[in-house]
Amino acid sequence: MAIVDILPAGFEVDIASVRESMKSGSWRPEYVDIREDRIILFGTVTDSLEKFNYTIRPIARGVFISPPIYAEAMYDRSTWSMHPAPAVTVE
Repeated sequence: MAIVDILPAGFEVDIASVRESMKSGSWRPEYVDIREDRIILFGTVTDSLEKFNYTIRPIARGVFISPPIYAEAMYDRSTWSMHPAPAVTVE
């Protein structure tokens, strides 16, 4: 699966938290691609509940709308998932 989490404007990924989750998380992706505006996780997904936690840091104030997290099987486009995220307020 490829899991894409596009960050809202005004945030950046805390790389240290991604490294920590790769060591201690219940789900460990095979590859992580951290970009300026998103994080992409590649790995095997099963039907059991597993977590990959990481933090993002605000770099601006305001109310931000976050795009939905999207997952799709890399070789079977009929397998996918989308989950909306709430708006975030930074004061």
